[in-house]
Amino acid sequence: MKIAVFAIIAILLIPTIIAVSNESIEALQLINQAEKDIIEMQERQISVNNANESYQEALQLYSAQMALEKLRKTSRFNLVVQYTTDITEIKKIAFRAQDELNIFIKVFGSANQSMDLSSMFNDYNLVLLSFEEERFKDTIKLIEEGYDTLSEVQSSQTKLNIFYTSTAKTLQNFFKTQWKTILILIGTVLMFLFIFQSSLSRFRIRVELHNLILRKKSIKGLIKKLQSDYFVRQNLPTYSYHIKLKKFESMILDIDRQIPLLKEDMVKLGEKGKVSVHLAGEKTSSHTKRYAERRAKPKKKQKAEPKEKKKQKVSPRKKAKPKK
Repeated sequence: MKIAVFAIIAILLIPTIIAVSNESIEALQLINQAEKDIIEMQERQISVNNANESYQEALQLYSAQMALEKLRKTSRFNLVVQYTTDITEIKKIAFRAQDELNIFIKVFGSANQSMDLSSMFNDYNLVLLSFEEERFKDTIKLIEEGYDTLSEVQSSQTKLNIFYTSTAKTLQNFFKTQWKTILILIGTVLMFLFIFQSSLSRFRIRVELHNLILRKKSIKGLIKKLQSDYFVRQNLPTYSYHIKLKKFESMILDIDRQIPLLKEDMVKLGEKGKVSVHLAGEKTSSHTKRYAERRAKPKKKQKAEPKEKKKQKVSPRKKAKPKK
């Protein structure tokens, strides 16, 4: 009787044991397939960091569930199946992304030889980066967007080429029909430049002199402020004062070197007598200023002589005798 009871219990337990064993066997098969998938990805030079992480997780879970199974406890291989299935899916997407990427690289390189694709370099680099970072779904999406952008660039550049071609033909026809007018216009401009060359040069030199004098004046103002900060306010270090003063003085020396050269050029261009005219507040020499002040002073009026001349004294000998 006892033997019959044990036989019945064994018969009832056999299906459960067999079912669990089937799950572990299926999980092991999936792990082996995931390992093959990773090897295939490595053979095609595809990064497998994410796949390796999933594979390690699957191995750890499988070991833990097998330990439970040996202890006759409930074991679950659902996560093992999920991780290994994810690896297979990663391989499929990675292979597709790699194939499309290779085609895109060839198309982009060929198009870049016939047109300017510098505006797409950033998008192109993003596609390559997404594949390197194992974002294979993003790679496929970016490639599709890249094709759209490439077609837009090709269309715009085709329109530009048509515009350039039509413009070139228009200009060519214009020159053919109006070449005499163009030659006359060019000759007139050249003659105008030749006639007024000296005037234009003098104007340019005056502008340069004006700018130099204004610059010199502003530098002198900075020197005054610098001296005031150092001697009066005493809020400037000695070394800083000397460095800045030396720099300002060198700038003034450079300006003083340029001004005579420009004035000499003015004299050569026929500006004799006009070079020393005051320009933009330039200070005259002290001698010239004193001379101007003397000329500006009104002359003193001389004392008027009396209208009646003094009677000359007549000597008694020269007095005329009265007539009888």
